[in-house]
Amino acid sequence: MIADIDKTIKPGYMFLILNLVFLVSFYSSFAQEKYVANQITISNDGWELKGDLILMKTKSPVVLMLNKINGDRKPYETLAKLLAEKGISSLRLDLRGHGESINKGKFIPFDSLNNIKIKLEESYTDIIAAHKYLLSIQNIDSSKIGFVGASYSAEEMMVASRKFKYAKLYIALSPGSFSDESILDIDNIPTAMLFIKSMEEKSMIGFEKNVFSKSKKAQVFIVAGSIHATDILLSFPEVDSLIADRLKNNL
Repeated sequence: MIADIDKTIKPGYMFLILNLVFLVSFYSSFAQEKYVANQITISNDGWELKGDLILMKTKSPVVLMLNKINGDRKPYETLAKLLAEKGISSLRLDLRGHGESINKGKFIPFDSLNNIKIKLEESYTDIIAAHKYLLSIQNIDSSKIGFVGASYSAEEMMVASRKFKYAKLYIALSPGSFSDESILDIDNIPTAMLFIKSMEEKSMIGFEKNVFSKSKKAQVFIVAGSIHATDILLSFPEVDSLIADRLKNNL
């Protein structure tokens, strides 16, 4: 059967196939030369936080990406690749009780006993630990750090910033628990803020009105439907490109 298939391939097509194979190999090697990708573990408060680090081989900005409630870091894979193409390092992190970071327990919706044990409201300390980790890396430009938070982690990244160090740019996907204090932060610090939400999210009713009544700098991007947080990235791939461009232009 293989021989029969080979006979149907004309010389010109064979040349084209060989060139395509060469180009794929070339660009793959080129990408590997620009950065290294590794799984990492950050220890904090007894938790072993798992993440994927893409680190450029030259000094670069970096973006910390945080999971939604009852989610994980996987939806950020495409965004991380787009950022690498733009010369930006990234860390996709599973916060405590989520994804692979479950050595002390797994978050289960509506399980009050489990949630008390995990103490999601202390996730901001995981973000501080991750921020400190990024600052310790030689190839990271400490003045050019961006955060992408989703759902509850958007508020946690702002709490972490107030207690440790502000980043240069924040992007929040469906931050239903975003506090008034965090909204006021937007205009009080030298940073930029982009909110992304879907039009019919029940947890986000009235959000734009509240934000625009308190901030002159914040921007809101809205997609159709009722999709929540990082699920927006999976349903609207163009949003990855929007976020990557925003980060490239602001870091």
